[in-house]
Amino acid sequence: MRVVALSGGVGGARLLHGLCKHLDASQLTIVVNTGCDFDHPRHRWGLRICPGLDTVLYTLSDLGDQQRGWGLADESFAALAMMKRYGGEDWFALGDRDLATHLLRTQWLREGRALSKVTAELFSRLGVQARVLPMSDAPCPTCVATGAGELPFNDWFVRHRCGPRVDEVRFDREAAAAPGLLRALDECDAVVFGPSNPYVPVEPMLARPGVLERVLRLPAVAVSRHRRWRLGEGTTAGHVAEH
Repeated sequence: MRVVALSGGVGGARLLHGLCKHLDASQLTIVVNTGCDFDHPRHRWGLRICPGLDTVLYTLSDLGDQQRGWGLADESFAALAMMKRYGGEDWFALGDRDLATHLLRTQWLREGRALSKVTAELFSRLGVQARVLPMSDAPCPTCVATGAGELPFNDWFVRHRCGPRVDEVRFDREAAAAPGLLRALDECDAVVFGPSNPYVPVEPMLARPGVLERVLRLPAVAVSRHRRWRLGEGTTAGHVAEH
């Protein structure tokens, strides 16, 4: 059986870890949400940060911190502490070894490599055999409209600790799916959705042109930690849930 797994977040990464143990690498294509990626220099030291991809990378390579669910195990944060001492931005916790991932990814992207190529290289170098794709090579920012104004997702989620009231979640619907994603859906036998918030990791992936119509033609299973999601009428994720 050939499976495409769409996932994002800590729970999704753990499900993917199990799938990798039970499926041959040739049978599995993993698609990861990149709507939470960010690279504004004022906040992120000029680095391209891909939280979803990094969580999956560290989990599948057995290097991740199992208690936190994100980042590397046995990590230190000396660089972050020094950044704070200088008065720089320190609200997004980048570990010392974790920095190597962001530095190399940023370098390769600036050299003109596509995110899907960079992702494949990083996973390969950490020994992950399964095929892992970002949902798109193009930036697809997720923004949260709040009473305090519109915030990039990680500003709302991490910096403001989900404090501001959410009025709407907005994300790009135009950027093309990453190369190979649509073909993987055309050739697979089933789709698996990892446990994730349907509005944040799931719906942006389904919004890539050509993805939803393919998913709706396939057997699909969604794994959730919750008994029931109450999805708004007309949402893409709601459409799939009804299907």
